[in-house]
Amino acid sequence: MLLAGAALLIVSFNNLINVTPGFQPAQLMITRVALPAVRYGQHARTVVFFDALYERLRGAPGIQRVGATTSLPFDGPDSRLNLVIEHRTGQSPFPVRAHPRIVSTDYFQTMGIPLVRGRAFTDHDTESSGKVVIINDAAARRYWPNENPIGQRISLGAPSDWREIVGIAGDIRHEGLDADADPAAFLPQHQGFFNLGTGFERTITIVIRASGDAASLTPLLRTSVASIDPQLPIGPVRPMDDLIGDSVAPRRLNFVLVSAFAFVALVLTASGLYGVMAYVVAQRTREIGVRMALGATRGQVLAMMFRQAGTMTLVGIGTGIAGALVLTRSMTTLLFGVSAADPAIYIGASLILAIVACLAVIVPSSRATRVDPLLALRDS
Repeated sequence: MLLAGAALLIVSFNNLINVTPGFQPAQLMITRVALPAVRYGQHARTVVFFDALYERLRGAPGIQRVGATTSLPFDGPDSRLNLVIEHRTGQSPFPVRAHPRIVSTDYFQTMGIPLVRGRAFTDHDTESSGKVVIINDAAARRYWPNENPIGQRISLGAPSDWREIVGIAGDIRHEGLDADADPAAFLPQHQGFFNLGTGFERTITIVIRASGDAASLTPLLRTSVASIDPQLPIGPVRPMDDLIGDSVAPRRLNFVLVSAFAFVALVLTASGLYGVMAYVVAQRTREIGVRMALGATRGQVLAMMFRQAGTMTLVGIGTGIAGALVLTRSMTTLLFGVSAADPAIYIGASLILAIVACLAVIVPSSRATRVDPLLALRDS
């Protein structure tokens, strides 16, 4: 039962860590900057601060790209707002909502998020230009299954705040590697978005694609922020891989614990079977001596012992499979990309136990074939 459970968790964990998050986390460093409302209550001041910060960081050695977002993947859930599609009157069978995420001009390029269709944001997408938005592929598939959303207008949280869709971004696994992408709408930082309050745009996560590590970037980030606002602190600088690692930590713990118990169970199975077979051999010493005295060969004696061990092993495996099928039903929520009743898992676990059983039988059975028939008969 433990071996089957451990095998399911091993396969599940391997499937999970090999999932593509939808962006390129390697060499991504992140840190959070929160602007106080007292000094940055106006949208224009917020934009000026972050533009100045991006400019300083882009020119620093070791930094390839700089982006920013209000909602970083793997950093916890974010808000959803009602999405209204202009000129659409039909009733949707499910709630029409999307996650609003303010992003900088270079966010998609920095994260390595592909653009499926349309264009990315540019420096021309400002407050003086027409309001635009980029949706993700999940939103396009759900709300525009048979049409092209590029050029259509939507609003998020406020019916009068219309924005034209100019691009469709690839899906990212925002909530976790095991979570499918929800509909999302990306809004350019320069244009502002206040349907979640005026403070939504002031807490930004800076995303940097760099060749250095977090330790080397921390002084640079602090110096860059202090050169614009000496009173402003920044959060810790971390690799994006750390956030992904934190998201799978509970599954990793389950995997390690169950695997450890399964290993102990396997050792106990082997030692227990060895002890039983050694006892059986000792009890049947006279019988073995008689059989060999009457002409039984070593192969016949081994076959006899393996038949007895095989019967015990088959009964144990059958009972274990029945118990494992019951046990693994409660593990469904812990699995990813594998069924709790996957036959390959149970076949593999059965083969492992059968091999262990055979190895555990070899030593006492081989010893039995070397018993001198005359000594066996005399000792008995």
